[in-house]
Amino acid sequence: MPFWRLFYHVVWATKGREPSLDPARQETVRRVVSTACRDIGVIVHAVGTMPDHVHVVASVPPAMALATAIGRWKGSAAHAINHGTGAGTEAPDRSIFVWQAEYGVLSCGERALPDVLAYVRDQPRRHAAGELLSALERTAPPAADGERTRGGMSRG
Repeated sequence: MPFWRLFYHVVWATKGREPSLDPARQETVRRVVSTACRDIGVIVHAVGTMPDHVHVVASVPPAMALATAIGRWKGSAAHAINHGTGAGTEAPDRSIFVWQAEYGVLSCGERALPDVLAYVRDQPRRHAAGELLSALERTAPPAADGERTRGGMSRG
């Protein structure tokens, strides 16, 4: 196995940024994402949830595509919510829970990891106080002139 130190901060949101993650669903998301990480050999450092989005700080091995890992996390969590595999998580009106297709991902160095972990773990307070870092909350790239390049980056 090669030597590697890769740290990613990933954030994704509910469809339409609807606040559909109540406390029971948030707990289900944290549990399911943590389990999915372990199942695929990803080191999970933190999972933070809010009513309309999720943050994950993880180390994904270089042999695994990051998009594959994120798809697994999102899919596993949506499945658990839609099929009631977490206590009290199933939608009372039997509507289908979905995530936005987009997600945001940033890498960080090992020295910045404690600050990123603190940010994710302190989500409720930061949101209540309006102390957010826009780059760590973004799930889609800003479009400077409306034209996006391949990979989602905006042309400047």
